[in-house]
Amino acid sequence: MWTGRIEEERLMNRAEVHIARLGCEFSEFTVYTCDPNTIETIIGQEECFSLRTRVEFQGSGAIALLPLNLLLQVDFFAQPVGRGAALELGTARLSTIKGEFIYYPTLEIVQGPHSIGLVAETVYSLTALLRAGSAEGPALMTGIIEGLTIQTYQI
Repeated sequence: MWTGRIEEERLMNRAEVHIARLGCEFSEFTVYTCDPNTIETIIGQEECFSLRTRVEFQGSGAIALLPLNLLLQVDFFAQPVGRGAALELGTARLSTIKGEFIYYPTLEIVQGPHSIGLVAETVYSLTALLRAGSAEGPALMTGIIEGLTIQTYQI
């Protein structure tokens, strides 16, 4: 009989937790020139350009999670095709807000490729790395897009 009482106490201290469905799509890694409507992958050394991605949250969990002001951070990197060290191009940060499910983290390079260490007459493979969650501690979700290729040239 004593074991029956232990089982009864164990059941009284138990709860079930349900987590709402949450999806996150990380896509549309694109390079724009100074004109935000012009997509370009060949960039002059003095031309301004932007790197942009799209982050879309989906599911009933997004309704509950996004008002908590998640930090969306996208780090951008470039690796010369062939020889050469990878370069960290910069970071785009923004916070989620209630009722918004689509975000466009964008890194603007106003002074051209040379200002961030990209060398003329070189082809680069770009990478975007998404971290969503708290600024301090592990990310709630991560994503990566690789393989966007750009060329730089001297005007």
